Amino acid sequence: MGSQYTGRLLGYSAWNTAGNKIGLSLGMSQARYSFLVSEKKGPVLEAAVNAHGSLLFKRFLKDYYYKAVAIGEIRTYSRSHGKYSNFPQTMADQNMLVFNPPEDYEYMLTLLRDRMQTLVTTLGDKPAFLIGNSDSARNVKQICGSSWRLTGYSSVILPYENPDFLWGRAFEITLAPEVKLK
Repeated sequence: MGSQYTGRLLGYSAWNTAGNKIGLSLGMSQARYSFLVSEKKGPVLEAAVNAHGSLLFKRFLKDYYYKAVAIGEIRTYSRSHGKYSNFPQTMADQNMLVFNPPEDYEYMLTLLRDRMQTLVTTLGDKPAFLIGNSDSARNVKQICGSSWRLTGYSSVILPYENPDFLWGRAFEITLAPEVKLK
């Protein structure tokens, strides 16, 4: 995230096991590369660069900012507000709908949504994305022989209602930022 060249990645994954990370990033890279060297239609390339820019932004937002920053706060709250005293509190965030009262679940959902809004802005200010900046980072739009056509990140929106807990547990969230490239 500290380099403007990060936005040029054709594939990225930082989730789960080493094998999953490698397989996902290589598969994504190969599919993206094959598309970028073969597709010639402008509207199709525009849609693809926006989809890929959204995917990269989502992966960094989820794999780093959620997993390294926000999840700890949510887990701490869930574990300290479990409704069963005869059950290990470390399990509370594994099924927050069962182990936390409804008002605490709603609080954690609001906490998730508020944090992710802040973290979207934080990530958008990183050199990898520089949302709306005239010296913005670049994403690969098309590869023509040895030249790469690049495009900058112009906007990102994460609808407030969009982040949610998948299966009511802290480990996994749904997240779908909408990124537009120039």
